[in-house]
Amino acid sequence: MVYHGNCHCGRHRFELQVGGEATTDKQIPTVLCTCVACTKQGCIWHVVEEGTLVATTADDTPLSVYRSGLLIYEFCGACGTGLFGTHVKGPLVGKRLANLRAVREINPFDYDKQLVSTADTVPVGSLPSTGACLCGSVAVELLAPLADMPLKEDNCSICTRKAWLGAYAQKGQVLVRGAAQHTRDYKFGPRRFMGHPFCTTCGAHVFMNVYGPPAEVVARLSPEKQELVRQNLDVMPVNVRILDGIQAHLGHLKVTRSDEGTDGYVIGEA
Repeated sequence: MVYHGNCHCGRHRFELQVGGEATTDKQIPTVLCTCVACTKQGCIWHVVEEGTLVATTADDTPLSVYRSGLLIYEFCGACGTGLFGTHVKGPLVGKRLANLRAVREINPFDYDKQLVSTADTVPVGSLPSTGACLCGSVAVELLAPLADMPLKEDNCSICTRKAWLGAYAQKGQVLVRGAAQHTRDYKFGPRRFMGHPFCTTCGAHVFMNVYGPPAEVVARLSPEKQELVRQNLDVMPVNVRILDGIQAHLGHLKVTRSDEGTDGYVIGEA
């Protein structure tokens, strides 16, 4: 069966041939890696066999590449979508891997059930409060307990591709360092109320920007809706996956999942 993948902005596209019969619970064979790099990037890896991966994009812009001590990670330099990887250590060393989060025909919730559940939270004191991207250029610190923050995950087109697992903190509860120098803020669609910054060196998504509607539009809203906009603009979402030591807690976090899919997503709408 042929599957079709692409980064969110559509600059990089590929076809993936997967042999064998499709099953109802998992159509594409995957390998789980719990190393720090793969956890922070939230990758769902498929081992690519020779001759099964074909680039179909007309754009000749090369993928950005980040090399760590664990992983060679290939991502789109325009939107930050992680597409491919090769481990330099561990049991997957040398294998070419494709990130299934970029494949349009799959629902990532069918593949990473073992990572995040709706189990009771672990004790407050044991949850991490600091984290950074893979290369360390962009760092974040939570000034309030993670256990007190709403944790949400959905499978829309952008959140699927950046493996977004969000802690929705207030701005006064978050310190971000290095963003101005080391991130690119990816926005798409006609409204562009949200920004999806990623580290330009390693491709990690550490936080999200909330812009909301233009001021002139807000001024025409009712007082109740203006207050709702104000509350939303005071939110600074942080990607839980990049927090230091979060691997030990995945599967024990109280996460609200929204399984609404990618209806309405248009490739190249950025």
